[in-house]
Amino acid sequence: INKMNKFKYHEIEWNGEKVNRIWNYFTKIQKSQTKWFAELMSSGIVNFCKLHGINFKNLKILDYGAGKGFLADTLLAQKKIGTVDVGEFSKEGLEFLNNKFNKNSSKVFDLSATPSQIQENTYDVVFLIEVVEHLDDHYLEETRKEVYRILKPGGLMIITTPFNEDLEANKVCCPDCGSIFHRVQHIQTWTYEG
Repeated sequence: INKMNKFKYHEIEWNGEKVNRIWNYFTKIQKSQTKWFAELMSSGIVNFCKLHGINFKNLKILDYGAGKGFLADTLLAQKKIGTVDVGEFSKEGLEFLNNKFNKNSSKVFDLSATPSQIQENTYDVVFLIEVVEHLDDHYLEETRKEVYRILKPGGLMIITTPFNEDLEANKVCCPDCGSIFHRVQHIQTWTYEG
C-alpha cells in the first residue's frame, strides 16, 4: 500500500546515471530486441558516403556513440579502409566494444566525459549514427565541441537522426514509479529547420 502512495505519473528527468542505466540494459541485459538502426543501415550509410565521393582508403574514422559497433563492422569489412575506432558512453557499452574489437587495431574510447582522451585533430570522419536525438541541449553542445576538437581541419561529421519524429507516440510508462519516457530514450526531434 505504501508503494501505491508513491506512484505518480511524471515525465522522467534524464541525467547521466539514468541514461547509463537504460543503455546498459539495451547493451548487456536485453535478450531480444528489434535490430539496431546501425545494424540495419550501416551498409546503406557507407554506400551513400561513397556515392558522394568519400574514399575511406586512408582516412581515420571514428564511430562516436558506436552502440554495438555495427557501423565499425561494416567499415572494417571494406576492401580498402583506413583506421576505424569506436567511442561509447556507458560502462557496459565500452566493455562490449572492448571485447568485440580487441583482436584488431581499432581503439575503443570512453566518451562519458568531455574532453575525452582522444587527441585534437585526429579524425578525418566522425560518424554520429542515431546519437543526437538522445542528447539534451547541454550534452548536444558538449558533443558538438568535442567532435570539432577531434576532427582534423576540413574533416567531416556525418550525422543520422530520425526526421520529425513524434516523440509522444513512442513513450511508455514505468508501472513501478509512473515515470513516462521515450522507449529508447529519444528526447529531441529534428526537422530541416533544426
